[in-house]
Amino acid sequence: MTASRIFLYFCLSFVAGIFIASLFLIPVIVNYGVLFFGVFFMVFGLFPGNKKFLHSPARNLFIFGFCLLFLFFGIFRYQSLFFKTPAITECNDTSKEVILIGIVSEEPEIRDKILKLKVQPKNLDGKILVTADRYPEYKYGDKLKIKGFFKTPVKDLNGFNYKDYLKKDGIYSVAEWPE
Repeated sequence: MTASRIFLYFCLSFVAGIFIASLFLIPVIVNYGVLFFGVFFMVFGLFPGNKKFLHSPARNLFIFGFCLLFLFFGIFRYQSLFFKTPAITECNDTSKEVILIGIVSEEPEIRDKILKLKVQPKNLDGKILVTADRYPEYKYGDKLKIKGFFKTPVKDLNGFNYKDYLKKDGIYSVAEWPE
């Protein structure tokens, strides 16, 4: 088995972990079970008593153990991103206006009459997707003081899970035409 094929198996294991975690809620005990068995197969593959490790069946056990580790890391990565609730969500869906200071963290998305800005608030995790008028123009790195009402993104937008789509970019709040 070549090194590139082994690397491919590791990458596919990581992607499979992300895919499985996106379809099912994997309990923590199951995820750590995958980690345990991955380490077990790696250790078992290292100590078979065979001096020709590179061409032995024990090498396959070692590689299988590493694949299980990458599967674990894929599941862990997905669940650590999608199940955390940053502090910015406390500002969502309240009846009072919120004032935040933040920095435009990416190039604005310019449309005909509006701008879409991704703003990273100071001292808070998570970003805000701000819909603003086209003018005045803002650019990457601008420091903004935002005053308005923040909402949780809608989950279902014409059959599309908009909330999870924004969550992959770290956006947990939406503000439309704030000051």
